[in-house]
Amino acid sequence: VNTPNTLTLGDLSKYLTEQGLANELRGDAGCVITGCNTLDDACDGDITFLNNPKYREKIATTKASAILMQADESLQLDIPQIICAEPYQALTISIEKIYGHRRHPQWGVHELASVAASAKVGANPNIAPSAVVSDNAVVGDNVTLYPGAFVGPGATLGDDVTLYANVTVY
Repeated sequence: VNTPNTLTLGDLSKYLTEQGLANELRGDAGCVITGCNTLDDACDGDITFLNNPKYREKIATTKASAILMQADESLQLDIPQIICAEPYQALTISIEKIYGHRRHPQWGVHELASVAASAKVGANPNIAPSAVVSDNAVVGDNVTLYPGAFVGPGATLGDDVTLYANVTVY
């Protein structure tokens, strides 16, 4: 589990802009954001989102510190907002900024992985149980193979490649 990053709403608005998402900050730019959650489940420090107007009434009861949403001048809100055309896109970017990218489990070369003696495996391999690297295959540096991944005879994977469960490469 990644540890969330803490940032202000102003910092998040600026980051969204840097990622190509035009937005307008309304309210306290110094509001501290530590997580993302739904309107129902958000708590202090969370930013939430509204994309579907049928959930508008939930804004009144959310415990979120801020909200990502489209402009809606019919609402008079006390909660700080980041107004943008695409709240789902803003949410995705926000999740990445707050929680970071997914980190893969670290197995090294697991004892239950099958790596052929003639295979060439680069530095920092991450090969899960039941993954297979066949004869004369080449696996680059920092490669992650999830359980059931199969690298066929003579196949080559470059550096920093991830094969998820049961993916086959020939």
